[in-house]
Amino acid sequence: MAAVAAPEMEDLRAPQMMCFQCEQTNAGKGCTTTGVCKKSPQTSGLQDLTILHALRLCQLAHVEGGAEAAVRDLVLEPLFATLTNVNFDDARFEQYLKDLAAHIAQLEARLKAGGQAVPAAPKALPAKLPETKQELLAAAEPAGLLARSAEVANEDLFGVIEMCAYGLKGTCAYFYHAEHLLAGDAAYSESERTEVYKEIFRLGNYLAEVNSTTAKENALGVALGECLAVGALNLKVMKMLDSAHTTLLGTPTPVEVTQEQPESPAILVSGHDLAVLHRLLPQAEKQKVNVYTHGEMLPAHSYPKLRKFENLKGHFGTHWGNQQKEFRHFPGVILMTSNCMMPPVGKYRDRIWTCGPVGFDKIPQVEDDFSALIQQALEFKDSVPVPRSGVIPHRKLQVGFGHAAVLGVADKVVEAIQSGALKHVFVIGGCDGTENSRSYFTDLAADTPQAPRP
Repeated sequence: MAAVAAPEMEDLRAPQMMCFQCEQTNAGKGCTTTGVCKKSPQTSGLQDLTILHALRLCQLAHVEGGAEAAVRDLVLEPLFATLTNVNFDDARFEQYLKDLAAHIAQLEARLKAGGQAVPAAPKALPAKLPETKQELLAAAEPAGLLARSAEVANEDLFGVIEMCAYGLKGTCAYFYHAEHLLAGDAAYSESERTEVYKEIFRLGNYLAEVNSTTAKENALGVALGECLAVGALNLKVMKMLDSAHTTLLGTPTPVEVTQEQPESPAILVSGHDLAVLHRLLPQAEKQKVNVYTHGEMLPAHSYPKLRKFENLKGHFGTHWGNQQKEFRHFPGVILMTSNCMMPPVGKYRDRIWTCGPVGFDKIPQVEDDFSALIQQALEFKDSVPVPRSGVIPHRKLQVGFGHAAVLGVADKVVEAIQSGALKHVFVIGGCDGTENSRSYFTDLAADTPQAPRP
């Protein structure tokens, strides 16, 4: 019997990868073969090209002076998706690119029809979006860090420009969350929303221009000024996000959260997107499915309008960096929201879902209708491995000490300081790295002196 020839492997041209946007980056310098986050060179290239198209869309929206909802969404979500540990799904980025290219063409045509000058596109932006993945990856090379840095003679200037871009991506992520809470005008007004988008478009326009063929040499002072502008915008957006959270979910209050063995049927929700949890809980409650939080979703328990759901049972596991060790021990289905996605390994890959900007190759995506995810939780009967002692902690956690709770007792704190009853206040703001050696904040908390018992 003649041997059957194996199908030819897809000939994908891997662009030379360079990524240093996060604290995990290899040797503190940059990932050049595969990301420490496990992002492939192909995904990295598609992300570079996506960012450039999103900046072009910002540029055109800025010149036009406004943008419809579709354009707004097409700036926020794709830029969010390029952050670390958010989206590893090449197909999603290919779709982002198609959508971005289509809207870019529409805005360019609209500007021309209105007699407005169309600004020069970034130098690395292809005149027409390639159709095949191989061609997309080839087109991504000029959009990458190494190629773009070669265009800027001043290394410091290029670094500041990149910092500005990373800050803008983070701001877009926060604003994505605020917008998807759908809290309405009670959270912030339409004029406030419009002002944020205008500033996002203006900053995107700046970043597009510094990569364009007609851009003049940009002074370091200008770039630093734009970084400060991103910071100011980010503070404004975070205030709006806080307002959206409290408008929809109530003001956080201190509460004790239990960590104990989960009871099936169960869903584990990880990430930061409280809007997703808010939509999931009532659907899961109708089917008597328990819901647990993981990682950065822990503060959800402090919001009264989430805590009212009796099926929000408790917290499972530790921080996001341990998910590959912890998820296999969870007796149910897992939903990843916002960032903190790591490549799923082992058997839990068959019961993990993503939503919003999060994505991974061949992992199912869910949005507002969680019925399929809930059904899988109801049908899950497999046994999960029993963790070694200490791997999954069983304890009680205190959460909900946000600014409203702290300011609510500010007078008592001031009085205690003035009377000498309170001599030291330790403010800890930040999170440890994924490596065991980067446990600064944990160590600081553990090393603070214990107050003597009265």
